[in-house]
Formats: sequence, C-alpha cells, structure tokens
Amino acid sequence: MKTFFTLFNKYVLENLPKLTFITLTVVFLINAFYNIALLGDGTWDFINILNNIFWDNENRNYATFIVNLPMILAIKLGCKDFNLFILLQGFWFFFVTLICLFIAYINIPAKNKNYFHFILLSYLISMNFVGTYFSNKSFLCAGLFWIIAIIFIFENFNTISFKKLMLLLICSFAMIKNYQWSAIFIFLLLIYWFIKIKEIDYTNIETIKIFKFFLLIVLFIIFILTILWVYNSYYYYASFLFNPIIEFYTDSNFIIFSITLLSILFIVMKPFIKVNNLLFKLLLYLSFIFIPYSMLKNNFLYFIGNFRLLNFIMPLLLSSIIFYIYKKKIVMNFTTIKILNLLLLIIFIINISVIAKIWNYELNDFYKLISKTQGIISSANTKTLRLQEGDHLNPWLSIILQKQRGQSHIKSVIYIEDKQNRVFHLTFFNIALFVETMPNLKKFEISYDNELLKKIAEKNTN
Repeated sequence: MKTFFTLFNKYVLENLPKLTFITLTVVFLINAFYNIALLGDGTWDFINILNNIFWDNENRNYATFIVNLPMILAIKLGCKDFNLFILLQGFWFFFVTLICLFIAYINIPAKNKNYFHFILLSYLISMNFVGTYFSNKSFLCAGLFWIIAIIFIFENFNTISFKKLMLLLICSFAMIKNYQWSAIFIFLLLIYWFIKIKEIDYTNIETIKIFKFFLLIVLFIIFILTILWVYNSYYYYASFLFNPIIEFYTDSNFIIFSITLLSILFIVMKPFIKVNNLLFKLLLYLSFIFIPYSMLKNNFLYFIGNFRLLNFIMPLLLSSIIFYIYKKKIVMNFTTIKILNLLLLIIFIINISVIAKIWNYELNDFYKLISKTQGIISSANTKTLRLQEGDHLNPWLSIILQKQRGQSHIKSVIYIEDKQNRVFHLTFFNIALFVETMPNLKKFEISYDNELLKKIAEKNTN
C-alpha cells in the first residue's frame, strides 16, 4: 500500500498540472462536437455575432469578442459553415479559460509551483458549480484576474521584466468592458499594489518600470470611472451585485451546496489545522466521500446555474490565501489539495460528458418538433429543452438547428407567449415578435418562408 501511494504521488499528484492541461484539452475538443456551444448564453452570442461581430452586449464587449474569437475570424474569412462555427465556438469557450490558467501557471516561480493548486482549485470549484454558463464572461474575467494576481504576488517590482509588465497591461486592457464585476477584482489588486509599493527601491535606475506599473492602475481607475459615468453607478451595480447574491442564497439547492463547499474548505484548511486525532481524520475522509456523492447525485455541473457567483468569490478568497501564505513564508503540505483537485477534475469530466449527451438528445427532440411543424410554434410546446436557459433562447435555436442540418429556407420558428408580460424577454429574445425582428442572415444564405412571415404579420394584427 505504501508503494502504491508513493507511485501515485510521484506520477499523478506531482504531475497533476500537466495531466489537467492535457486531459481538459482532449475533453473540451471532444465535447465541442456535441453542440455544447449552443448551451446557455452561447446561443445568444452565436446569433448576435452572425448579425454583427461588434454587437453591443452591455459592458462585456471585449469579453464577448475574446470568447468567440475563432468563430469571428471564420466569419471574417468568409466561412458560412454553421457546423464549423458551433465547433469552433464550443471548443474555444473552454480552451480560452484553459489558456488563462496555463499563463498563470508559467508565471509562478519554479520553487513556488505548488501554489498553482490553489488556482486550479478555484477553477475546478467554479467549473463544477456554475451550471450551463460555459460561455459566461465571468470565466474569462476570473482567468485574467489570476494572471494579474500571480504577478502581483510573486514578482519583485524592482527587478520585474518588461515582458511581465506588458502582460499586466494587456490583461488589464482586456478587463476593460469585459464584465461588470471586474471592478470587484480591482479593489483587491489595489490592496496588493499598496502592499507591494512599499518594497520598491526608488533609487533604482529602472524607475521607469514603476511608471509602467502605475499605468496599470490608471487603466483600472479609468475603467471604474467609465462604468460609473455610463451606467449611473448605484442602479447599475445594484442590479448586477445584489440580484445574483439574492438568487445565490434563495436557491433551493443552497443547503446541499453549502455543505459540499464547507467540505471542500475543510480539506483545504487541513494543512493549517494542527490536529491529528481519529475524529479529525474521520471528518476528513467523510468530506472526501461526501463531495463526489453530493455533486454527482445533484448534477451540479448544470443543475445549479445561479452559483456562477463563485467565479468571483473563489479567486478573491484563494488569491488572498496565497498572498498571506507566501508573505508569511508558511510551510505547508499540498498533498490534500492535490487529491481534492484530482477528485474535482474527475467529477467535472464525468458531468460534462453526461450533460453533452443529454443536451444532444434534447436538441434532436427539439429539431423533430420544429421540422414537422411549419409556421409559428408556441414556446409552451418546447419544454424538452430542460438544460437551456429558460424558454427565451428557443427562437434562436429554431433557426440555428435548421441551418446546421442543411435547411437554409426557414419554415418554422418559436414564438414566446407573453402571458406574464415578460417585456425583457420579448424585447431581446422574441425574434418572431414582428417580421422586422427576424434576424437578417442573407449573407449566410438563410431565407424565411413567405408563409412564415405572413403568419408573423397576421399574429401582430390580430
């Protein structure tokens, strides 16, 4: 048994970062063939990019552009293949997150590589709890934050290289108009900056580097001021701060989630707790057993969508822990966290594989419905899409699926019934509201049947 654990530690745990990058790349590539790009926000991004690659998406323009970059490039090169678009978009949603994780990894000094497992833990917790929001811009925002935070924590700004300063500026620039909660990350980075600035030797002849570093902070401040000016600070941030928090605490799965997260945190804190009795070990083992049972039983990957709030909570919490441990020179054993990361990685791979298959079954059923019925189809008849973000993306899917499966002349489209006066959904998602609201996709050789347009017009005159 001792030999087994020695080999397990040497070949698995010590190589977990490499195994993670290789395994996730393969898993992401495979799942890209399962229409994963059309889940959640992906459908919304997909159709809007077809209309205009620079479409306005609140305060997420840069993020929208980055997470859809391969699809945008394919469109600009004249490609009209929807299957290729969906494949590119589905793979890149995941892979751009993995790129951010890899950049953070290579910027950690060799002697401190074990700290990477805190970053990996942050990613894996979020990926296992955010629901079907793979295309959510908060993933990219968190990834950019980790790159910046790692440089803040480990670099000596008296000797920092120009390359890393440029990386700081590029990531900072990418966070502008990236996601509303970038501003939350900024406050922690400002705290790190005030701590690091005390270490600077102002007699150093390379003081110019400090001014470049200061430019980073200036960019962040400009970003905050822009948000406050454009969106009337309080009301804008109140809606994006407090609403998700309220949803977070009122979710019906909150108790299950809380116990699972407490188990994870208990394992994380184990190296800092100087207890070695039988009860403590029993609790530790129970935590390791409870986590996979709870997450697999409740399908956490797509079942608890509101918990994407973790994309901000975990980086803020774990980056603070890294900073504290590193500054205090605390010696710790990372074995427990490595095992936890391996466990969460396996759970994610299982869940993402399950969701991809279920999603494709649902899309096949959805396509059968729209292919056998011409004209306007009520959203009340499309409840088979359990994994989709409500009903409001069905109208977009009805066009995308027909084109993907070789039907360029669209004869049917979903219509959202407005029985509850959901004005927001109608304004932004109900493409069959009027003939004029049907997306113009002629450049992709998509046309609409005259009978369909006639029924849409008649519906609005009655």
